[in-house]
Amino acid sequence: MKHKELLVRVFAFTGHIWKRIWVVVILPIWLRAFCVYKLENKDNKKEIEKPFYKREAFVVSTIVFSIFMLVGIIQLSNNTETPSGSEIIIPPTPTPTQQTLPVTPTKKIPFADLPKCDPAIEHCANSPVQSIPQEKSIADVVTEWTPRVPLVVCMWRNPNTGQSIQIGRGSGTIYNFIDGFKVITNRHVLVSEQYGAPNDCTAIFPQNKDFTVYFKDRSMQAGTLEDYGYLKLPNDPDLSKFNNNLKVCSSNSVNIGDKLVVLGYPVIGGNYGITATEGIISAIEPDYYVTGAKIDHGNSGGAAILIKDNCYLGIPSSSKVGEIESMGRILKASFVIN
Repeated sequence: MKHKELLVRVFAFTGHIWKRIWVVVILPIWLRAFCVYKLENKDNKKEIEKPFYKREAFVVSTIVFSIFMLVGIIQLSNNTETPSGSEIIIPPTPTPTQQTLPVTPTKKIPFADLPKCDPAIEHCANSPVQSIPQEKSIADVVTEWTPRVPLVVCMWRNPNTGQSIQIGRGSGTIYNFIDGFKVITNRHVLVSEQYGAPNDCTAIFPQNKDFTVYFKDRSMQAGTLEDYGYLKLPNDPDLSKFNNNLKVCSSNSVNIGDKLVVLGYPVIGGNYGITATEGIISAIEPDYYVTGAKIDHGNSGGAAILIKDNCYLGIPSSSKVGEIESMGRILKASFVIN
């Protein structure tokens, strides 16, 4: 126990005892001594009662009485009443300390366990923060999909002279099937109501790479009921960049009001490259999506892309002109991919 605390306890105990007994012990002694002293010195009269204490007793008792009276007053002013019992409890003297906020212990994460990417930008493995996919802009979608969309030009020739008697044009989308690369297009691009199948068709890609296929090589196919067809491309190293297939939209993720863009080569479009027209899903039918995006002669057979998922919706097929504007029809990708 520290000396300071011991002194405080002794002082408090002494004051506690004497402030209760001074009335019983000290006060009577002092009063008796005072009275005797007065009687001894009053007008040199005869001493009435033999004094029990002399003058020295009076002085000493007065000093002792004053000291313990002062102790009692100090104790009462400090409000240090001690509860009854054998133990005297003195609260510890508070010492000024700097106020600090409580610190919660944290678990240290090893450096090797930290994510190696920014979860606010991309998906991080084993990260509690999951990234939110960002919808691409139409410009980004057009840039990404343009290399996959060729211009398709078909020729019908005179069997005797080889001269062209009819030329048809449309658009297409390349896809890596199990049996090789094919360009998906419309049936009406490949089949003429007057002459039937063409003699040859050429797929002209934006990178100025051309592939010509011939009917006699059985490199053309056309649907019987729906408006779709294929051109089977020859093996070529330049096609290896399309090994990673395009993403096909799930019908369950397509909703009315979703934005889309149609890529192709319409006759009234740009003269030196691909044309993009945008719109929304206006209606959903069992086999088709109906859209307000422009589908004109030439860009049918191209690619319809759903913006929010950046995926292949299907083949722009045809449009119907109403009193105000035309509504295009997109054949679902499930007819041509599966």
